[in-house]
Amino acid sequence: MRVSTLQVLWHDKKPVFSVDFNKEGELVTCGADKEVRLWRITEKAKGTQGSQGNEKGTTTAPGGAEPEVGVEYLCNLSAHSKGVNVVRFSPDGNTIVSAGDSGEVVVWRKRPGAGGSLGRDGTKAATPSKGGPDQAADPWAQDSAWKAVGTLRGQTDDVQDLAWSPDGSALVTGSVENVAIMWDATRHKHLARLDGHHHYVQGVAWDPKGEFVVTQSADRSCRVYAPKPQKQKRRRKQDQQQDAAKPKPSTCASRIQSAGGVALNGVLSRLQAAGQQDAGKSKAEPDAKASGEATKPEPQPQNQQQEQEQQQEGAKKRPRAEAAQSHFLFHDETMPSFFRRLSFSPCGSILACPAGVHRAVGGSSKRQRNCVHVYARGQWQRPLCTLPQLGKAVVAVKFCPVLFEKVEEQEQELQPEEEEESLVSSSQDEEMSLSEDEGVEAAQAAGEAEAEESLASSSEEEEESEEEEEGAAVVNKPRRRQLDLPHALYFAVLTLDCVVVYRANDMRPCKLISGLHCASLTDLAWSRCGTKMAVSSHDGYCSIISFDEGELGTPLPEIEEEPEATEARPEAEAAKGPTASAPAPLPQKSEIARDPVTNAQRKRIAPMPIR
Repeated sequence: MRVSTLQVLWHDKKPVFSVDFNKEGELVTCGADKEVRLWRITEKAKGTQGSQGNEKGTTTAPGGAEPEVGVEYLCNLSAHSKGVNVVRFSPDGNTIVSAGDSGEVVVWRKRPGAGGSLGRDGTKAATPSKGGPDQAADPWAQDSAWKAVGTLRGQTDDVQDLAWSPDGSALVTGSVENVAIMWDATRHKHLARLDGHHHYVQGVAWDPKGEFVVTQSADRSCRVYAPKPQKQKRRRKQDQQQDAAKPKPSTCASRIQSAGGVALNGVLSRLQAAGQQDAGKSKAEPDAKASGEATKPEPQPQNQQQEQEQQQEGAKKRPRAEAAQSHFLFHDETMPSFFRRLSFSPCGSILACPAGVHRAVGGSSKRQRNCVHVYARGQWQRPLCTLPQLGKAVVAVKFCPVLFEKVEEQEQELQPEEEEESLVSSSQDEEMSLSEDEGVEAAQAAGEAEAEESLASSSEEEEESEEEEEGAAVVNKPRRRQLDLPHALYFAVLTLDCVVVYRANDMRPCKLISGLHCASLTDLAWSRCGTKMAVSSHDGYCSIISFDEGELGTPLPEIEEEPEATEARPEAEAAKGPTASAPAPLPQKSEIARDPVTNAQRKRIAPMPIR
């Protein structure tokens, strides 16, 4: 793994807020200078001519030296009047959507047959300035192959994040208006308005399978939406057969339109302890008495000693009920970041939410720790597991788009003792404990191997101290959460000051990159090949993280999903054209119809095929 912080004025020393890659390896960035710029990442041997035009460079001697990562400027896209907060390529890479302050959402599209600045040769011809030949030309002015084709109008305040649907037919944006809007990417019209949050919407994500849309807000909650379920009405069999024969909607936008919008599927906000139900029952008893409902008579104490025993038992249950109260899973608006960029795995099996907080059940709120909450698909009641971080709040989580072959040796390397000393606490445990600050400092100084040992030892010390506290719940030892996935999966967690790469199969960290920038980090993006990551920062610079071939594993070949039979049948029949064979007979019940006046049976003539 190699890390390079490129000394390039990406956006005129202004903060860089967002980065993204397309399939061709081109990088798009945006920032506070109101511009969107495209780049190409290059790799050359050290000492050779760089991408900035250093003609005095000399080639290095052969010996397998590591390549030097550089960047090549392609073009500049100007259409925003204020800062640009987020920019994203479409899944096919032919469309860019950029969004920023004052609700500006601009759609860019490649010109048909465009070349020039985006050509494979990388040649760039500067455009002369409009002021005349005597004035110096703009160094960022290049012949762009992209054109602004539309604007999505509907939001009037700053847009913080956006996400594309997996098929590129729709997208969703979240803004500080406390709402998120779903858009038709083709017609540039809104599909649905997602209300319900009480604070800024700072992160959005679209399920790779096209079913769920998740929004995360500064009101300490995530809301999961899905297309509205169709109401089951009593209909005639003939109408049911006709509906079944109709082709189903093939795109995410058409499915939302046919369903009439989206509905709330779940809210991720609080973590309820196992004793929450017992606490609820104890609170319900006085309410039942007040309402006059029949309740079982309490046994009267026979003597003074029995009365004292009952009072002691009640005193013991009281702190347990208070400790069983639920607590929030996410940071409030005091978190020092504008973004909470959550992400689905490329297979859609898990959802990772940033800006998480964790505190022990029954513990003080001052001891809460920053973390990432991971949810299983469709199971929004409790997190599947919780991942501790190294001190700073989590800004974004991004999954590697490439799936790797699952190596069985990785599971055998972990001994039973290591399973008890894990960084990950299971959601099925009654308690999840995280490391102390001392363990965090030791982890940063000692590296990845010593980090796991120090964090595990400090977590055990925290458990012992919490068990001694009066009224605290019993703390179970954290254990590693194993995910039964047919492939290996990686994701990167971006905090305010470092990047941690996790292996999703066992939820263990495998890479730690820190000390990249002088200011807080804002966004990260994986390349489509899974070998590079780009990290942006408030200091105006970007870093490129490169992985060697085979460092993460052996990539699995991409498998193109075949369309469903209901969607492909009309197209397949149309492609065959008219044939000499007779048309297929209609069902028997559909050939007989009744006259609406006389109620007599009337034979319906089947339509003849067009020849």
